[in-house]
Amino acid sequence: MAYSENASQLLPLHILCRYHARDEASVRAMAQAHPAAISLCDNRGCLPLHFACAGGGSCAVIALLLRLYPESAGQADEQGFVGLHYLAISFGFRANMHSLDEAVSRDEDLECLRILIQANRDAATRVSLSGLIPLDCLAKNPRATEQAIRLLLDACLLDPLNLAAD
Repeated sequence: MAYSENASQLLPLHILCRYHARDEASVRAMAQAHPAAISLCDNRGCLPLHFACAGGGSCAVIALLLRLYPESAGQADEQGFVGLHYLAISFGFRANMHSLDEAVSRDEDLECLRILIQANRDAATRVSLSGLIPLDCLAKNPRATEQAIRLLLDACLLDPLNLAAD
């Protein structure tokens, strides 16, 4: 893991991704100004992608972060959480965080799940230090939808369309 060099180990890109991750132009400009920041962790091992997933980042921002640093999709923090864990925990809360319509928020959360799964399907079965996979985090989330649970469940299964076959 590469860490930032300041005492707090938080970089402006970390903060931007945590609190303003709906602003793709700002995230892009910050990443262009300091390209190394995209792969630098804070003192808990969190990357900009982790902050964006936890902070209700837009699909455009999450896709941008993945394009700039594809390895981030499978990189875990010090708790063993990948971006999918954080998105599962924060699923459904972006409406409150960003004053969005509930249906729009739910659709965007689902699309973000798809983007992260497509970037690294193996992350769906990544076990954290506390023994949780992203599906566990989503199942504990009171705002999780059946569609989101099915999406992550399918990502966990080897052959989701042919379960009964031997």
